[in-house]
Amino acid sequence: MSFGYHPTSVARYEEAKKHERLSWNEWRMRQVTEFVEKVRDRIKGIRPDVILSAAVFSSIYEARNLYAQDWFDWLNRGLIDYAYPMAYHVKYDAFVNQMKAMEENGKTDKIVVGLRAWNARGGSLLERQSPQYNINHIEDRIRYLREKEFAGIALFSYEGIIQDSALRLLADRAYPTAARLPELLADASFGPRTDVRFYIADEGYRVDLILPAEGKWVWEMLDSDQAKVYQRFRYYYRGLNQDKFSGLLGNGQRIPAGSYSLRLYIEDTEIEYLFPVILEGMNLD
Repeated sequence: MSFGYHPTSVARYEEAKKHERLSWNEWRMRQVTEFVEKVRDRIKGIRPDVILSAAVFSSIYEARNLYAQDWFDWLNRGLIDYAYPMAYHVKYDAFVNQMKAMEENGKTDKIVVGLRAWNARGGSLLERQSPQYNINHIEDRIRYLREKEFAGIALFSYEGIIQDSALRLLADRAYPTAARLPELLADASFGPRTDVRFYIADEGYRVDLILPAEGKWVWEMLDSDQAKVYQRFRYYYRGLNQDKFSGLLGNGQRIPAGSYSLRLYIEDTEIEYLFPVILEGMNLD
């Protein structure tokens, strides 16, 4: 669902100004936010488990000042469950600046970043045919978002990335396990089991998880006293998933090497698992 400003009567604006000092744009944002709040209340009143998300402009400055979308406020107040910012800028520096603004606001575990996945001329995204922006640039953005532990990514558009098997090449490089998923699922030994494996990779950890159900999983790292030292939220699919763990805590420090327990569960269900985990090397800069 995409929310934006729709022109309304100037009379309502003038009436609002009598009671408090509001700029025209502040008033516009208030109208859109009140609409989002009403939508949330109506939807959650009927189906509390329904996920409400919003496709929004990635630059919070443009979102607020051009389109009256104060979606940082929507996330902070819980008016939406997830935001899908459309981060379609070709320049990498502009992309990073937008992501940093989101990181400073927090709630990155509620942000699924939409990445540009089309050629402006309608052609292929292979490197030789699209030197200015291609699957190499998309992969760089995916790597950044993983390291910063955003909730996920969305590629737009499908028609733009399937030409010349660009999507398959990107999957082989950015999602090597996902590319092999049909092969793994066909293996009878895969079965319904549950498993978690950590591997040192790229100054962090690659985590392979085999899970019995699709949903929003809570990911907690417990120390030897079973005290929680780290928590994140991830949406995983049934079967094999591949994730990354930077090893960075909320204070910016790396989690010390040692023995831990990884607790995985889906809230409000009986699904819960506890795995012993040994982290190596993360105490090194």
